[in-house]
Amino acid sequence: MLHSSSHLHDMSKSTSSQDQNGTFLQAIQNLRKVGLDKKDVSHHASLRRASVMVLLVPQENNDVCLLLTQRSFKLRSHPGEVCFPGGKQDQEDDENDVTTALRETHEEIGLERHHIDILCRLRSIESLHHLCVTPIVGYIHDSATSINLLSLLTVNSTEVESVFLAPLALFHRAPLHQLNVDWSKEIFVMRHYEYTTTMKQVYEITGLTAHIAHQVAEIALGTYSSTEHLTDAVSTATATTAINYSGQVWIQQQSSLGRSYWSKRFLVLDRQILHLHDTPANASSKATSATKKNRMLLKDSTCRVMAVEHDVAGNKQVFVVSVLEGRVEWRMAVETTKERQAWVNAILASTGLHELV
Repeated sequence: MLHSSSHLHDMSKSTSSQDQNGTFLQAIQNLRKVGLDKKDVSHHASLRRASVMVLLVPQENNDVCLLLTQRSFKLRSHPGEVCFPGGKQDQEDDENDVTTALRETHEEIGLERHHIDILCRLRSIESLHHLCVTPIVGYIHDSATSINLLSLLTVNSTEVESVFLAPLALFHRAPLHQLNVDWSKEIFVMRHYEYTTTMKQVYEITGLTAHIAHQVAEIALGTYSSTEHLTDAVSTATATTAINYSGQVWIQQQSSLGRSYWSKRFLVLDRQILHLHDTPANASSKATSATKKNRMLLKDSTCRVMAVEHDVAGNKQVFVVSVLEGRVEWRMAVETTKERQAWVNAILASTGLHELV
């Protein structure tokens, strides 16, 4: 089943070459500059190799989408997770990362090699299962409409549950959540995006896939520095070991009449300080919160964090953070128990606490 971006239902009309000028052509040019030379990390040399294919698809109004798949729920490994087409390198690939990506793409979604133009190769990444994963970036050069794209695909249902297109711009915006973790001698940025198709299907894009999608968006849209296309991980020798995390939350506040209400804010955990911002844009433009009222220092030895299992805010999940022996307390809420646990874990890791109190 092919789910579309918000533009794809209008794509029964052919997109002209004039329409594709601008964002799409600029994205292609920016990605070509990265080059096809190998960018392997030295300590990945002993790992088994794998490749993923990151495919750009042009849309109307100069938009660009990424082609993503959802793994079959019947698979033992990562069932139902969103990923790019790809897999482990086989002997028949002759140690060629591009060949691996093309072969796996054909096996999973039936896309023939001659429909793909290869643009660049990104820096290798170590996966959770200790594979050296090389992202290969290309574009489908003759699929400017959803009808054309459907005709090019033959989905392998034993491996793939669905195929969908998500706007490249999604991965250029602030994620729902972000967490820096120590991984493979580097600090890895864990991002969490969510995308809802026009068919109301909700996909969560996390981990390695979100990491790669973000990199491609930064390069394609021209907002990276001269070295950022290699990685957004940094050496642990120079990086702080602090946990950083951010996302939308609701916080309980008091009105001038003493009534409680929930206000939507953007919460940032930076080292051992919680910052409350009005919007993600405000968070990205300010190094610190505007006032002490919107900051909570977690270095206090009496800092406590706990999930409140039996307290909900409009079906949202509540957690509480307090300092100064409970004299300062923030009662916050998020959409799901998964999000709540992610916040609790990040705060625990940042403060060195090991249990909920």
